[in-house]
Amino acid sequence: MNINSAAHSWKKNLSYQWVSTIYVAVLGFLVSVILARELGVDDFGTYSFILSLAGIFLIIQDGGYKTLIFRESIDRSAKSLLTSGIVHVLSITTLGALVVILLQPQHWLAILASFCCMGLVVLCNFISSLLKGMGEFKSDAIWQTAVRSLTACAILSAFFFYEDSSIAKLFVGWSLALVLALIWPIVKGYIRWPSFNFKGKLFRASMVFLTIDIATIFYFRSDIVMLEYFGHIEGDVGQYSAAYRVLEGVILLATPVAQIAFRSLRLKQRANEFFRLLGWLVLLMVLTAVIISLIGVFFGADLMLIVFGEQYHLAGTLLPLLLFAMIFILPNYILTQGTIAINKERSYAKIVVLVALLNIFLNLWLIPDFGAIGAAWATIFSEGVLFVGLGLILWRDWIGEGNENRG
Repeated sequence: MNINSAAHSWKKNLSYQWVSTIYVAVLGFLVSVILARELGVDDFGTYSFILSLAGIFLIIQDGGYKTLIFRESIDRSAKSLLTSGIVHVLSITTLGALVVILLQPQHWLAILASFCCMGLVVLCNFISSLLKGMGEFKSDAIWQTAVRSLTACAILSAFFFYEDSSIAKLFVGWSLALVLALIWPIVKGYIRWPSFNFKGKLFRASMVFLTIDIATIFYFRSDIVMLEYFGHIEGDVGQYSAAYRVLEGVILLATPVAQIAFRSLRLKQRANEFFRLLGWLVLLMVLTAVIISLIGVFFGADLMLIVFGEQYHLAGTLLPLLLFAMIFILPNYILTQGTIAINKERSYAKIVVLVALLNIFLNLWLIPDFGAIGAAWATIFSEGVLFVGLGLILWRDWIGEGNENRG
């Protein structure tokens, strides 16, 4: 494949991924808005709390297999690994379900349904990783679009067509849509009868990225969980969740940019070229974040009232604070990709674990007194520390290897 055809293929694949990412983000945001308005502050807070709890459990269900399948499927050898991943998902989901049934915590039926639902989400993610690894970016874009469309229709149908539309039924509807979607990979032969084939080398290789995933999900979800248990302001979880949906939407839209940045940085053979590009990308992200923050300051409150309704007035106060964190979050996306591009993922894992622990400590300290406002400040400070940590990793590499070529 010559340079022109490779560039054309790259642009075409990237276009498919952009379209699917934007579609998934917009549809997901619209479903969140509809649920927020129809459920009300308290029930939407409960839904967000359970979703956050299930999101944390999802990382354990994944077990690092998503990254492994993506890497190993490049040489078309991941199908056997996929069956081992399925065994892992079934085992962890069954164990988690038994613990929920035995303990029966508050909202246990909804939590049980959410755990089963996340197991199916993990299987869909495995298929996405398999397709990307095989270079089937168009198929993956269609797959993601189809899965999101089916789940959105199922969630809204469960809500609008059943009078007693409990939160558990929302997750059941979501799960049924995922089961329907998984018929396609079964027919294609991607999903086979599960078998477990443990390989120590692959297991150890996934541990670093699994550690990063666990630390990241605890970092991004722990605030809502702690608001539920340690917050004392009524409706705080729902208000914070509504504002956080906007932040997550911006982050999701930045994901393709980070993927482009990683490829471009990885292709740079000389350190000076690498750090020149890295500097421009970080500067671009900072400027973008400043614009987003200013929009949040001047229009954030009105935006939340228009989109979510008058009952989310506190979310209008929280949104500018959370968007201020973008000044660190967007550059951190680039710094993260730069760190991985120069094979410094072990150092990155150490930093992200420390930041996750710092974020949990700050939330425990601030939430009892300041509620959702305290959680927002904890996010800003933690992202700032992550920015400094990633910057130090890259700075040390620059001054230590600045004149060496990259292999």
